[in-house]
Amino acid sequence: MRYSHIYVEKAAYGYPLTRKILSKLEGSTVIEVAHYKDIFDRPRQDLVFQKQHPALILAVRTGARVFRGAPVCQSFGQRNFYYASSIMNCPFDCEYCYLKGMYPSSHTVVFVNFEDYRADVEEHLSQGPMYVCASYDTDLIAFNQLTGLADSWCDLAEEHDDLLVELRTKAAPPELRSIPNVIYAFTVSPEAVASRYEKGAPCSSDRIRGTGFGVQGKALL
Repeated sequence: MRYSHIYVEKAAYGYPLTRKILSKLEGSTVIEVAHYKDIFDRPRQDLVFQKQHPALILAVRTGARVFRGAPVCQSFGQRNFYYASSIMNCPFDCEYCYLKGMYPSSHTVVFVNFEDYRADVEEHLSQGPMYVCASYDTDLIAFNQLTGLADSWCDLAEEHDDLLVELRTKAAPPELRSIPNVIYAFTVSPEAVASRYEKGAPCSSDRIRGTGFGVQGKALL
């Protein structure tokens, strides 16, 4: 995925993930901003146009980063259910996606300070096991070749047996890491539904073949 414009918070320049992403997107126009909300939260944005021509915003997430899951969300019976958003928005354009009504923009925001997320999770773990849906407001696996954030969450799960991480996706990754306490939750729609309503996403047969557990698939990015 290419971005013609990348907005970078001044505070985000010092992070390794910022440098990694910018090195992969050479040729894009890079614009420094004071805060990601100056771009992401502007009024009267054209979300349809932005979805066709998305910009990338690199930012530092301050304040709360790990949130307790709402009772109406799918917790799979887990008692200590949390979610975290290290990326906002999705590369796909599914017609029924709730993010279109949740966010004022179709641009993608990547929070580059994953070590702060790690610290927050480890603080919660000091009080007992937890279940974190890390891909609730995005598709971390679809973005992984650009950001590596799906890998970062998997690394964190490997370090803590009492942490259960869920990664939801419509991507068809070439491989997935088999980790006992990482749940890969695939959306697999009938082909008629996927082709009509899940614009930009791999077809369902590719998602099935692309689980990576001994089966080859194709990468999105």
